[in-house]
Parts: sequence; C-alpha cells; structure tokens
Amino acid sequence: TITGTNLLGTTSITLNGVVITTFTIVNGTTLTFFVPVGGTTGNVVVTTAGGPSTTTNVYTVTTGLATTKVNQSEFSVWPNPVAGKSTLHVALTAPAAKASAILRNVLGQLIATRAFSGSTIELPITGLATGTYFLTVQTDGSVPSIQRVVVE
Repeated sequence: TITGTNLLGTTSITLNGVVITTFTIVNGTTLTFFVPVGGTTGNVVVTTAGGPSTTTNVYTVTTGLATTKVNQSEFSVWPNPVAGKSTLHVALTAPAAKASAILRNVLGQLIATRAFSGSTIELPITGLATGTYFLTVQTDGSVPSIQRVVVE
C-alpha cells in the first residue's frame, strides 16, 4: 500500500527499478499492489500526469509472513495502444455472471461504464482524445483490477 496525495492519476509505479504492471487506485490518497516475487528493498517512484515523484521514497521488503492474494478480477485488454477510432476488447480470465468495465481519464473523470456478463466485452472509443486512460474491471465477489490504456 502506498499513501500520499494526488494519486488518482497514477500512470505507473516502479519499485527499485522494477515496473509494477498491476495496481489499484483506491482513491486520491491510496494505491495498492503486490510486490513481485524477488522484490527487494529500494526506491519507489509513483508517476502521475504531473510526472514522477521527486522525493526519495524507500520501501522495505520483509520475508517470513505468508499472505493470501485477494480475489482480484484479472483481465486482458487489446489493442493497447489503441487508435482513436477503434474498439477496445476486454477479456476476463474466467467468465463472470456479473461484471463491470469502467473507463476513466487521468483526472479520474468517468468516460464510459458498461455492465456485462460472460468473459468478453467491446468498448467503442470513437471520439476519445489522445492520451492515457484507466480501465477498471470488477466481477462479483472480487476487488477491482485496473490497467492503463493509451489512445493514439
């Protein structure tokens, strides 16, 4: 868990130079993620639309405690980057009776939301401005998962 300010527009996190590929923006002051296997103590850099964090933020990795990963909605999205007059394809790793897909801009403003069931959905993105967006997918009984989407 990372706490701070102005975290809604987080575009990337690196831990000791290792990019964290999946993280959750809980709110404007909290980010959550899992430290990758082999993660080591070192510097953490959070990048938002305003740029990378400039203070030295050291995190410490300790071992010895086993934890269970929370049931998280896992999905793939393609193409990414995507052309502005195209469709974004989303596929869950397992079918769901009830799921939602929410697209937000880097300021956290809602761009589109779709409820669906099954394992796939298509999101038309015609008319979206070039830039970075965040796609949140959540299925019943799981925590949301977020992936960055780039519109060219």
